[in-house]
Amino acid sequence: MLPAALLALTAVCAAQPAYRSADPEIARLISEMNAGRVARGMEKLGSFGTRDVHSATDSATEGIGAARRWLVEELKGYGPRLEVRTDSYRVKKQGRVQRDLEMVNVVAVLPGTTQKERQVILGAHYDSLSLARDTGPAARPAPGVSDNASGVAAVLEAARVMSRREWKKTLVFILFAGEEQGLFGARLHADSLLKEKTAVDAVLNLDIIGDETAGNGRKMSHLVRLFSAGPDDSPSRSAASRRCASPNRTRTTPISTRPPVVAQASGAPMLGRGKSGYDAELRWSHQPEPDLAGFAVVIRPTTAPFWEHEIFAGNVPRFTLANVSIDDLVIGVKAVSTAGHESPVAAYVAPERADGKIQLAEDVR
Repeated sequence: MLPAALLALTAVCAAQPAYRSADPEIARLISEMNAGRVARGMEKLGSFGTRDVHSATDSATEGIGAARRWLVEELKGYGPRLEVRTDSYRVKKQGRVQRDLEMVNVVAVLPGTTQKERQVILGAHYDSLSLARDTGPAARPAPGVSDNASGVAAVLEAARVMSRREWKKTLVFILFAGEEQGLFGARLHADSLLKEKTAVDAVLNLDIIGDETAGNGRKMSHLVRLFSAGPDDSPSRSAASRRCASPNRTRTTPISTRPPVVAQASGAPMLGRGKSGYDAELRWSHQPEPDLAGFAVVIRPTTAPFWEHEIFAGNVPRFTLANVSIDDLVIGVKAVSTAGHESPVAAYVAPERADGKIQLAEDVR
């Protein structure tokens, strides 16, 4: 049960915040996406017969090599602003990799303007796999139209439309190889980002997005399923989904700004009980940004999976919820831009206590 003071805020939270109006630029982007192009991309990728990593690399019409070359040329055809390349890795025989072979990621980089050192990645794996066992993997048909030509075609269309515009941050469109062998292409790319200390704000991966009818006939075409790493209040899950104050109304908003910092260097949350000892006193810090409108406080009971209440606090570094116990709720803060775009939520979550080993006196018996 929510505290009475929090219930009193429901009327304030129920109103749609002013910054929640639709962004016309996003509407234009969506209107320019062409479903026919996505469908044709899926058909083209399926026409290569298989995109198994063990398949032919020298054929002009079949196998993963032909598919990869088509992807490179397709991305290059979207204009000179996309910097298209391939990243190759020589992988030894291991697990599902049945011989030493080369795995190649296809990468298209759209450099940012004012924050080009920070990346947002949109990716999908372009390899396929057949579970048949009557022939070797290179010879088995594996058109992989759902898994995952659907995701690849959507990445291509996003690259085509988004490369017509300038963005603050660098956008990276990447098509991974070796996913079916154990996420090889993605893991190798992640290793390179870590080695180069690249700042990555978000990674969105599209996998089997076009399969509306399951093998058992079940259809779920009205849903988009988002999977993200836990725990519930992790930055990854916050970036994956945005929710309004009402749990019955959801919307997705783009990542526009960095989330506030709500923890001290020690990891302790900047959340206290205030001078009275009975309030929820929130503090946060944030780097200056010219289009920052302010911050919104989001609240939910500890038993609820989604944020249920939202209060726009303004462009301030602290906020107090009077007569609200911090033991009853999960509280977070997000930054909001003047265009109404929201950062991921930074939740006030206490780190796990590192208890030392208890020293026992020697047995005196």
